[in-house]
Amino acid sequence: MKKTKRILLSLLLLASLTLQCYIILVDATSVDEKEFVIKSSVRFTTPNQAWNLSEEEKAISLYMNSSWQTVNLLNSSHSFEDVKTDEDGNTIAILNLSNIDVEQSIEYTVFYQAVSKPRNLPNIDENITLNLTDIPSNLTKTYCRNSGTWMTNNTNLKNLAETLAGSETNVLVIIENFVDWIWGNIDYTSHEVPFYPNETYSLTKGDCDDQAILLISLCRIIGIPAYLQIGCIYMPDVNTPPTFAWNGTIENIQVRIGWHGWAMVYIPPWGWLPVDLTYIFSSKNDPINAIRTAVVTSQDVIQYMKIVDSDYVSEAQQYRDYLITNNFYIQVYDEIIPRNGEDPYIFLLELLMKNALVILLFAGIIATSVVGLFYIRRMKRKALETL
Repeated sequence: MKKTKRILLSLLLLASLTLQCYIILVDATSVDEKEFVIKSSVRFTTPNQAWNLSEEEKAISLYMNSSWQTVNLLNSSHSFEDVKTDEDGNTIAILNLSNIDVEQSIEYTVFYQAVSKPRNLPNIDENITLNLTDIPSNLTKTYCRNSGTWMTNNTNLKNLAETLAGSETNVLVIIENFVDWIWGNIDYTSHEVPFYPNETYSLTKGDCDDQAILLISLCRIIGIPAYLQIGCIYMPDVNTPPTFAWNGTIENIQVRIGWHGWAMVYIPPWGWLPVDLTYIFSSKNDPINAIRTAVVTSQDVIQYMKIVDSDYVSEAQQYRDYLITNNFYIQVYDEIIPRNGEDPYIFLLELLMKNALVILLFAGIIATSVVGLFYIRRMKRKALETL
């Protein structure tokens, strides 16, 4: 995982302090499309030494586009140097940012338009699902690898996965067994740096991404393709004060937004389905609810990026140490603005209106200065003519 994701990872880690384990008994469906404007600002500050920003630190995500959503970049404070795909298949843009001198800072701001579409899952039923042998081999090859995060060769995790799966071959039933065990044995607790799956297992605790990583590891051990997905949630009541973490090197501000992580699992015959262990729209009396009522089935969730192969845990820990050691600071501001039925560019006009007094003041100062200079030059010219 590149440093790009480490910065974005900080959003998720800090958000986990406020976005707790939710079970919401409401209807999450909607008929019409929903539109949002997502604002994200990041400021880098270095008080003691120059900071040569890496390409990954200059990168922004361009979100995901799928049958559930369409996301477009509306505006960026800086031009692009390049657009590319990262190691996990996410599309990113590299911003044209300069390096930072001592006691200086640099900031970028980007705006996205997100159109969230109705999200209907198929009829999830044990009698319809297929077996492990029905999973395409190319998917198991790609999404069951023993990459750094998943630890599929860990003895304790292998024993757990094989015990829970037993002789069962029905993919959905195996997933239900995994979900049921995690719900019964892992407590929800939030913290600043993600756990490896063996840590979540041994400590019997973890937050949204920790529990998802454990589930993904169990799936991969048995041969069920799975990966981690991250997204942001429109939360109209959220307006958090600045939250600090990583010894104060990260400051996070959230307005009407929360960050969350869940597993994406390949379950034939339906294909990729979300499995959410900590944020669902129903009770935990049935493990299938982790699929049927996962929060991502709500149109208030915008899918952000996926983690397939990168070492999500180790590199988060490394970046935390990097910031603390070098005394570097990052401020992250995220906001979701609902825009249903409105011109998505209207937010630019609103920003101008909110700052109208400041703009008028500066315009007045500039106009006064120009007129003053013109008047002085004119008086000098008259004085010379008199002579």
